[in-house]
Amino acid sequence: MTDHDDKNVEAEQLQISLKHPNAVEALLQTISEGTYVATPEGRILDANPAFLQMVGAGSIEDLENHCGEKLWVSSARRAELEELVAERGSVHEFEIEARKLDGSVITVLETCQAQLGSTGEIQAFYGVLIDVSERKGWQEQLAELSIRDPLTGCYNQRYVESQRDELERPSHFWGCLILDLDGLKKINEQFGQAEGDRVLQRFAHFVIRHKRAEDVLVRLGGDEFALLVEVRTPENMKIIAQRLLDHGPQQAPLAFGLGHSYRKPGETVVRVLARAKEDLLATRGRDEERERRNA
Repeated sequence: MTDHDDKNVEAEQLQISLKHPNAVEALLQTISEGTYVATPEGRILDANPAFLQMVGAGSIEDLENHCGEKLWVSSARRAELEELVAERGSVHEFEIEARKLDGSVITVLETCQAQLGSTGEIQAFYGVLIDVSERKGWQEQLAELSIRDPLTGCYNQRYVESQRDELERPSHFWGCLILDLDGLKKINEQFGQAEGDRVLQRFAHFVIRHKRAEDVLVRLGGDEFALLVEVRTPENMKIIAQRLLDHGPQQAPLAFGLGHSYRKPGETVVRVLARAKEDLLATRGRDEERERRNA
């Protein structure tokens, strides 16, 4: 093989490698990831079709006035990305929210690299975006499902645990009502668990109708619920409790016991719940004693 033939082979190999400009251009035009080149000030200089589609633009010209704070939802988050790129030279899969031309918001993972000048200054940013909005939505739905009771739609104990830091803030004033259904076991035994489940659902709906919008209903398990109420005084909490007791005989599917506790300074969530349960037991004991005396 002559030197001329060797050069022809090398030329053919270059034609089918990623080093060839045509190959890179073809790739950028067809991939689903959005790619862009932007000035340090944030103006988009060039972008591939996927990027334009991602942000709802028909051409680069459409992005002339849609850059910087208009493109990126959080300017602080964008500044954080650019600071990391300036420090490291590149950043991989940085989560950030972008605003489309129609105002809707998408979540993307951005890989970004800086082009530096001869003196080390940033001349341009090269970025690749992956739209993860759908994945993010599914993750948020799964997270929501994990803290919900599937039968009643109320929150569950995982939710209480997730809110522990907030509930245990020194300045957080709140109270807890413990609600315990009477006779659910008999319903299950006589009519089946499906009927018992319907009773639980109806009871949850009863409480929801009479609680405030900001109050949080939690199914602790079995026939026991907790209503977390943000109030400034124990008296405000007792007003909510009395409302439930007043409407219970006519509207609740079963009779129920109620105990309550108001959080003391520095008290843990576990202790507030425990005191509410203690109050429930004490109330039941007083009711039983009253019934014996009246018998």
